Amino acid sequence: ETYFAALEKLDIRNKATNEIVQAALNLPEVQKYRTRAKQTKATMDDFDSVDDWIKAQTLLGITTSYKLDEDGSVWLKCEGLMDDAPIFEQLAVVRETGLFNTWAPFCNKSKLLAYLGRCEVVTWFNVHTPFINRDCVIRAYACDCIWENGCVMMLGNSVEQENLQGIE
Repeated sequence: ETYFAALEKLDIRNKATNEIVQAALNLPEVQKYRTRAKQTKATMDDFDSVDDWIKAQTLLGITTSYKLDEDGSVWLKCEGLMDDAPIFEQLAVVRETGLFNTWAPFCNKSKLLAYLGRCEVVTWFNVHTPFINRDCVIRAYACDCIWENGCVMMLGNSVEQENLQGIE
């Protein structure tokens, strides 16, 4: 009898644990990171394709490419290997979005608007080429893909004006 009583208690505990895990998975913060994981995977898959990307330039070992989406969105991709630059120094440069205009190809103006976390920013920048002059406010976050793909990615989306409340 004690064996069956112990099994019954274990079953009850497992059900309670499953309910707690399910409740945790539905928390908004957990959902946010699950969504970001899916976006990161989809972006990595897209970046690995070469079909739609147009190479703009290679400078200092960094290749910049772009593509235009059907909805008018412009995708930018900067990639390259940096042999003698530690990862933390690379991330520090990427995090300083207000300095993009000093090194990012085609970026002639930039300003950090807000730090939302250690790896999340809101920034404004202007991209100027002979054929296009566009500015954008973007909310971007870093993705550590070292284990999966050997890289660190910054992913972001344009921010609509009404979603900028509280950000100068």
